Amino acid sequence: MSIFKRSTLFVVLLAITIIVLMIICFIPNSKRGIHTSVSLEAALKYPTDNVKRNIEILKAKVPSKGTVGMVLVCKENNRLYMLLSRERIGTSKEKAGYFSDFGGKTARKNSTVIENMRRELREETVGIIKLHPKEIINNGYTVFKFNNLRPIVYTTFLLPKCFNTNLLEEKIMDKRLPDSYREKDQFLWLNASQLVKDPQSEMMIKDNHHVVNKIRIKDFFLKDYLKNPEVKKIIKHLQKSSKITLL
Repeated sequence: MSIFKRSTLFVVLLAITIIVLMIICFIPNSKRGIHTSVSLEAALKYPTDNVKRNIEILKAKVPSKGTVGMVLVCKENNRLYMLLSRERIGTSKEKAGYFSDFGGKTARKNSTVIENMRRELREETVGIIKLHPKEIINNGYTVFKFNNLRPIVYTTFLLPKCFNTNLLEEKIMDKRLPDSYREKDQFLWLNASQLVKDPQSEMMIKDNHHVVNKIRIKDFFLKDYLKNPEVKKIIKHLQKSSKITLL
């Protein structure tokens, strides 16, 4: 093959390669099967009531220092109840005897919000409640904020019904369970509307059996969740809503 023919062939192949690369660059990531990770900062740009924002937050990766929490709610006799759990009494923990959600610190760097939420929920409900990611996305209402660059993320999850908390309290008595599964010692379905109406560190709240309970609430849960204006909107919406999405 002559030098001229080889040069012509090289130019043609180069031109084809450039054209193909240009076409690929203009194809959206979703069409190419590429799933990019969205940061919490990017997710914050979406409106609060936008489902896409909730999905992006839950799939976002969290830094090594972060806090996640899951709040379970249910409807019974046309009232909305929130499941709170008490830090085990008799431990050396500062907040022993105080009520809060199911959550804690993120376990490892670059894990997603939803992975950490599912882990905390599984551990703190003695392995009884295990939710699929799609269930959380379909039924969850997520809020978050940054505190000294530390992300704090809560998802309120609507269950199809209020289950009997005796199941949790009986299983948690099993001393063969690892310590991470025995952090709590009491679980109460409490009136959600009362909790968010005027939240205080100590409250008298009715449960789903119409019994008045005197409870003490953890400071961070009180400040970051119960007093959050967006949470009040979520509880009000769920109180009126009758639709539950199940897989």
